[in-house]
Amino acid sequence: MRFPSRAQLAVLSGAEFEALASLHFSMTEVRHEWGSSRAALDRLFALSDHAEHLDDGARFTFRSRALDEVRRASYRYTDAVEAVMWPCVSAYTVLGIAILERVVDGKDALSDQVVAELAEEPTLGQLHAALSVPVSALLIARDAQSVDSAQERREQLLARVEGVYEALADPMLPSPLTREQAQAAVSRLTGAQPEGTDALWEGLLEPLALLAGQTSSDVAFHLRRRG
Repeated sequence: MRFPSRAQLAVLSGAEFEALASLHFSMTEVRHEWGSSRAALDRLFALSDHAEHLDDGARFTFRSRALDEVRRASYRYTDAVEAVMWPCVSAYTVLGIAILERVVDGKDALSDQVVAELAEEPTLGQLHAALSVPVSALLIARDAQSVDSAQERREQLLARVEGVYEALADPMLPSPLTREQAQAAVSRLTGAQPEGTDALWEGLLEPLALLAGQTSSDVAFHLRRRG
């Protein structure tokens, strides 16, 4: 999705525009790398499986062993890309919604300090609060069908956030977190990830990336319709 021009977002302060643009292009470029890494991982799984089949019972199994090592390295790389992508996506979501809300409400620009704070990885509580802002209050320039579709997607995201709360509260974890603890500053997901478990942002990255990219366009669309 194309990022709106400076003219299309003229009412934004310099800090608001620059932070949104930086997060947008960071997210977009890392997202492309994420897609490439997942494609490579899928290919290596297939190659590794084929090699294991061919090497079954063979005297020398160098091929399957080598491909298995490469597959493991590719898996670690994909995980690393996701860990870089999550702060960009989640911060872009929270900042974008905050700016859209203040533009729709006709409020003054966010201060440079607030922009800088919102441009960092949010806590789970901050992300939950941003996603809980009523869609109908944000997309007042959109038609009813668009609002309904956006609301449905938002509810799906909120359900996935609930899943993160549940994962962090799992009594099988060494240090399970209550909902209040999970919402606190210590629970930025890059730091709250329990060892040996699937990434907490699994299932959130892609739909959040779509929402974040759309939010900047929603700001531009609102301003165009208002003007």
